Amino acid sequence: MFDSRRSARLDVKLRALYLTDDLVVDGVVDDLSRTGLFLHAPDCDQVGATGVLMVSLPDREPVKFDAKVVRVEQDGRCGMALTFESAAHNHIALANFMMQRHADLLA
Repeated sequence: MFDSRRSARLDVKLRALYLTDDLVVDGVVDDLSRTGLFLHAPDCDQVGATGVLMVSLPDREPVKFDAKVVRVEQDGRCGMALTFESAAHNHIALANFMMQRHADLLA
């Protein structure tokens, strides 16, 4: 998804909503990093577009980010790659989830 040298990725299955004034995309996150994610969805926004992303984390409140579409895939892996643009306090919740998930995988 994103340059793996910049941030590690974690395989997950999380529900997420991407929202703009004209679009609501309900999808599943399967590739998550501290800087962004890949959202599998039948509908996508265009590259460069921005919206609000709500990610549902297990046993936690959903986290909200401003997000930017950096890539759209139409064939095979249908969906869009998004980078997080703001909401630094939500990065803490996301980092905690990722650290716990990683620890669970090592156990």
